[in-house]
Amino acid sequence: MAKPFPSNLSTRILHHLSFAVADLARSAEFYDATLVKLGCVRVWAHATAVGYGLPGGGDKFAIKLPPYGVQTS
Repeated sequence: MAKPFPSNLSTRILHHLSFAVADLARSAEFYDATLVKLGCVRVWAHATAVGYGLPGGGDKFAIKLPPYGVQTS
């Protein structure tokens, strides 16, 4: 019989996730509208990246422009 996962394990498996995007403004508009339905909000924004997380907390998900010279598909 398998043992159940500890209740706090889900917060330890994945700490942060980032996606490279080709159009930061367009992607931020999409994620602003989508993630709010899951209880997440924009917690910070810079010229090259935007972070999302729970209100009052740090980011758990970010979208970023790729490094100079790297193409997104």
